[in-house]
Amino acid sequence: MNWRIFLTLPVAGLAYLAGANAVVNATRVGAPDVALNLSPHDGGALVSQANLKWVEAVQAGKVVDQTTASQSALRESPLLTAALRLMGYGAEKAGSPKRAEMLNLLATRVSRRDGGAQIWLLEAAVARGDVKGALARYDTLLRIDSGIQQQLFPLLATALSDPEIREAFVPYVRSAPDWLLGFVGYAAGSSPAPDAVSYVIRQAGGLPKTEEARAVESVMLSQLLAKQKFAEARAFYLSLDGAEGPITVSSAFSASGTEPRFAPMTWQLERGANVGAELSGSEKARELRVFALSGESGLAANKYLYLNPGTYGFVPRYKVTMNSANARASWAIRCMASADAPVIYQYDMIRSARAAAPARSFTVSADCPVQRLDLNLAGGDDAGGLEMAISQAAIGR
Repeated sequence: MNWRIFLTLPVAGLAYLAGANAVVNATRVGAPDVALNLSPHDGGALVSQANLKWVEAVQAGKVVDQTTASQSALRESPLLTAALRLMGYGAEKAGSPKRAEMLNLLATRVSRRDGGAQIWLLEAAVARGDVKGALARYDTLLRIDSGIQQQLFPLLATALSDPEIREAFVPYVRSAPDWLLGFVGYAAGSSPAPDAVSYVIRQAGGLPKTEEARAVESVMLSQLLAKQKFAEARAFYLSLDGAEGPITVSSAFSASGTEPRFAPMTWQLERGANVGAELSGSEKARELRVFALSGESGLAANKYLYLNPGTYGFVPRYKVTMNSANARASWAIRCMASADAPVIYQYDMIRSARAAAPARSFTVSADCPVQRLDLNLAGGDDAGGLEMAISQAAIGR
């Protein structure tokens, strides 16, 4: 296991020690010297002064022992967790790791909200290869302070690339702590390997059955496709409530095939001001109404497909309700397994008078396991632009 993924945690610990996890009031933390002038035996001010000196030393690349000051603070206020933690740091510096761990554990037993002690214990768990112990500290840190999410989420997302950590993380998905959906949303949008997180979600039996979780699932699915994690995207889609296996090989405008929660595994419609598409009609007579303004062009709709290798027929049905000079409307099937997503088939519904009639079939090769069906429009030159009603874009053998 590569435990180096955890080693940037001292930065997060420093944030706590600088004041994010203060154990005394604002006057004592912000100006401990002033507080001590007013009350020389104020335990909170004593430990805040020691805390600030320790932080200043760390920032200067030095290590100082604040054990004596911490002991003085404890004599005045026996339950100061920061004093216990600083004594633990001193014990570590003195070469007594067991005493250091005991003091930091004591700090978290007095109050689990001491983030500095939690981070020290997390790093200790990492150092001894204790995966479950490290994740338990991650969980506690994320529960006690949402402000540390931006520091811990990237580390946790990276850590889940390790199979042992993925297995140990499954219970956290099942218990669904309040930080879970925020983490999954982060991993979907920012992690280079969102498939590691979606895999754990599948192994855990899914996210909570809430509207918020459904929204996060939608983001995860779209990002898996955008980041070309195609096999995991299909497996993740099929694990979701309401998913239907045949949708992955169908281009029908059915209710399940146009369910927006699963786009672009289902149809994804562009709803722009210049080029767009919308559904109309009933389930038995559903059609896609599309438009492109004069002088505008772009993608109006698209859907991912997982067609097996072989030859397929393509049968579109459509009606042009507004046309203009040089307007264009075409279907294109791209092979998404290749970096440049080449077009392997194109059907021009509106084309120039000199253009040949399009072929009615296409072939999917064995090296093209994932495809995307695109609808491209151009509004032409006249003021009316282009409007169409498309009732079918059928693919079959």
